Amino acid sequence: MKTFVAAFIFLITTAASAGEYPCYRGAVPFLSVPTDRPSIVTLEARRVVSITGNVLTYDIGTKTITIEADSAAARRFLRDVNRGRCSASEPTTLKPDRISPFNARYKAVVPH
Repeated sequence: MKTFVAAFIFLITTAASAGEYPCYRGAVPFLSVPTDRPSIVTLEARRVVSITGNVLTYDIGTKTITIEADSAAARRFLRDVNRGRCSASEPTTLKPDRISPFNARYKAVVPH
């Protein structure tokens, strides 16, 4: 019976954190990302909520945005985060997919 209870508690705790990376910190400081023009930001592992292929879900404090890795540096950052390197960071330029106040999709391109 004790084994069953321990297994049940383990399943509940792992299910609650499913989809989040171990470096993710829920309470991150606000990060300003303009929706109408490219901006230079430093990607941080502690803000990465999830990664699917070449796309990451990134917490900017007030909402989450989707970033497609479109440069070698951004792909290296994704690889480092996937390997569990919580100190990973990478300066990059975020280019909005469309100019709109409701835009939440960006491409990480080579910084200029």
